[in-house]
Amino acid sequence: AALSAAEVCAEVRRGFSELVPEGSPVCLLLLMSLQSRVSEDEFELVRLLQSQVFGPSILQQSVVVWTHADALDEGQLLEDYLRDSGERLQDLLKEVEGGSVAIDNRMALQHGETSEQVLGLVERAARVSRPTSLMKVKEPRQYGRKSARRQRQIEAGLLRARGSAGPEPSSSNPADGSATTGEDPPPPAGS
Repeated sequence: AALSAAEVCAEVRRGFSELVPEGSPVCLLLLMSLQSRVSEDEFELVRLLQSQVFGPSILQQSVVVWTHADALDEGQLLEDYLRDSGERLQDLLKEVEGGSVAIDNRMALQHGETSEQVLGLVERAARVSRPTSLMKVKEPRQYGRKSARRQRQIEAGLLRARGSAGPEPSSSNPADGSATTGEDPPPPAGS
């Protein structure tokens, strides 16, 4: 089963908190495949990471890693291939300060050694990485400012909840110094 957006954000936060020491430089790698179109889910994930986990500036310390570089025609550059992509993807790529890198999955390990393309990716990531912290989790507010104040007054016994039965709180009448309770006055003596 697929995770909900809230579960994805919570899992990223948990992993980041457990594995990344405070103040460490971070570069976000956005992995996408050249064998398929960039889906709405991928755009939504980037938006969620910006709005709920890292903040809007996270793309300034990101690199897009395109897998399956072998899908490019021989001699074709990644920039040429991406030039024909949609406007939304172009806008995203412009925001990513680390740019784009294509990785040929078949060439990632050559004879047990790290390939030049992986070393280039690590160097690029190191150039754009910066110390990063998580955004504070915004708890949903049960009450607005005025209703929160009213709720505190009710809890302190200064007001009664709307629609609840019982006597109204006393109030003073400054004109004659008498106090009223909201109830009818007692009958006069001797009646």
